[in-house]
Amino acid sequence: GRDISDRKQVEIALRDSEQQFRTLTATIPQLIWTATPDGSVDYLSQQWADYVGLPPEQLYGWQWQNVVHPEDLANTLPDWKHSLETGEPVEIKHRFRFHTGEWRWQLVRGTPIKDEAGQVTKWVGTCTDIQSEIDAQALIQAKNDRLKLLSEMTNELLLNENSQSFLNTLFQKLSAHLNLEIYVNYLLQEDKQRLRLVAHSGISAEVASAAKTLELGQAVCGYVVQNQTAAVIEKALESTGFLAAALQPLGIRAYASYPLMVNNQAIGTLGFGTRTRDRFLPEELELMQTVSDQVSTALQRSQLVKALQQRAEELAQANRLKDEFLAVLSHELRSPLNPILGWTKLLRNGKLDATRTAHALETIERNTQLQVQLIDDLLDISRILRGKLALTITTVDLQFVISAALETVRLAAEAKSQQIETIISPIAGTVNGDAGRLQQVIWNLLSNAIKFTPAGGYITIQLSSEGATARIQVKDSGKGIKPDFLPYIFEHFRQEDGAPTRQFGGLGLGLAIAKQITEMHGGTIKAESQGEGMGATFVVELPLSQNTQNSVRTGNLALNTPPSALDAPLAGLHILLVDDEPDTRDFQAFVLEQGGAKVTAVASGFEALQALDQFTPDVLISDIGMAGMDGYALIQQIRSRLLHQDKLLPAIALTAYAREMDQQQAIAAGFQQHLTKPIDPDAFISAIVTLRQGEWRQIGSRKT
Repeated sequence: GRDISDRKQVEIALRDSEQQFRTLTATIPQLIWTATPDGSVDYLSQQWADYVGLPPEQLYGWQWQNVVHPEDLANTLPDWKHSLETGEPVEIKHRFRFHTGEWRWQLVRGTPIKDEAGQVTKWVGTCTDIQSEIDAQALIQAKNDRLKLLSEMTNELLLNENSQSFLNTLFQKLSAHLNLEIYVNYLLQEDKQRLRLVAHSGISAEVASAAKTLELGQAVCGYVVQNQTAAVIEKALESTGFLAAALQPLGIRAYASYPLMVNNQAIGTLGFGTRTRDRFLPEELELMQTVSDQVSTALQRSQLVKALQQRAEELAQANRLKDEFLAVLSHELRSPLNPILGWTKLLRNGKLDATRTAHALETIERNTQLQVQLIDDLLDISRILRGKLALTITTVDLQFVISAALETVRLAAEAKSQQIETIISPIAGTVNGDAGRLQQVIWNLLSNAIKFTPAGGYITIQLSSEGATARIQVKDSGKGIKPDFLPYIFEHFRQEDGAPTRQFGGLGLGLAIAKQITEMHGGTIKAESQGEGMGATFVVELPLSQNTQNSVRTGNLALNTPPSALDAPLAGLHILLVDDEPDTRDFQAFVLEQGGAKVTAVASGFEALQALDQFTPDVLISDIGMAGMDGYALIQQIRSRLLHQDKLLPAIALTAYAREMDQQQAIAAGFQQHLTKPIDPDAFISAIVTLRQGEWRQIGSRKT
């Protein structure tokens, strides 16, 4: 009887203990479970069953796997089996399927109960819902990621000179944070009336092509720029608003567009869209707004940097053009002075016969007039730049002005066997203007045509009218104008060819002066050319008045003729003289011959090399600025040819390029001396004698 009583007491104690256990499991938030030593679950608290929405018997054994997320089982099962084998406590994080169907994170802990021998007799564990903690961590992580993204983006936008190129990369990073599939970037075109699609992602090429431009107010982006305000469209597929209408064909469910503001003006927009949800979270909208603000700042900085770079380039270009112009100016001023100075010295010595005297005077006069024209152009351009160019206004008959200009260039055209065709149509009215200045415009255009048209070419000047406008057209069959230079044809100090090898002389001021004078008369001037070798056409249009009086200024200009002669101790020397200017070459040859030298005079570097095949001169004298092959290239080729000769060929550079750097460049190229034009004949011969006597020193340029 006592054994039965003891057993009953044990059963009562077990029932009490079990009741206490169930009461405990019912009152704590954790889900309680127990398992046999082999891992088979044999008990689940009611909370456990309620949590997953299934009766416990459907979860016993190993059936609990059915409510664990399939992606998490790959880690859960190995960890659980490892603890079963080792008897070590287990701790696992995985997702359970909640009774609502959603997946929620659980922290699973299990502890073994062991007997005195250390063998596992039972497993007891808990499952704790940690979804709130996971969500909080995700929010913190998302915030940190957003801050990191903004930091990276700010650095990239500040460091990247082309912020536009960074936008696609930026969107890829942003879409990873916000689950976005669509991005568009529009910028205002120069006309400020339309937007141009400059970057996009998530839309087809066909859609992008159809939406490559938008009018202000058109679609979401056009609306945003026009109103300079952000637009957020949610539940777009259900909306009846006009902004949503543009999104619906693309299947976009939520869309946000932000204006890119620079100097308080919208210059474009960034748009973000998704096809997977109907709305954005507030923090997502805040991030998109911040990104747009940062891009706006970067675009503003980019515009400022570009403006500064452009200004720096313009200043550098202006300095280059100034240096080039000064070099050309020096050349153009010195070249005519050389025969003037030389022939004047010879005339003063009284050693010229009547024929040579007449030739000398003609050469001096022609080159003096060239100098006068150069100086006049310089004075005109100076007046223009200072706004001091004045006009004497009268009523002008353009037929008389054209006739006067033709008279001044006729000899120059005849010297090149060029034909000038004149087509004059009767025009109703005259021009109110300065006759002399208008003649200067036409003279400049005709002189330009003569200069750039080869011998035997043709030039046409035509006068016509249309309505209240007079039209003067000068057309030639010359070398034409390269397309890349055409926009700069009327700029001051700008020449298509400013190199030492340039074929045509002049300062390049004539067209700039012509443009300024034309515009001062309320007219326009333009240049047309199909390209190099295709000739050029210049058109001047001037407003007509109905007056019948006229006033015309005439002028004249002479061109080409040749020269020759002087005296000094150059007997026995054979000198090779290279210069592409006939007057200069003739004068220099005469000086050398008068000094007793035998002279072979050639007009180009190519002819000089051919002459070297026939003989080796005692001295080489060469110009620098020559067409085809300049003096630098010539001396380098000569030095290369004569590299193995025992004796170095003495060489003098005689040039109108007079800068210190020109002097250094000549010596570096292989000349022993650098002399500048104009040069005194005695100094010229003295330099040769000094060179021949072996005094290898540079003779300083004589300044006049």
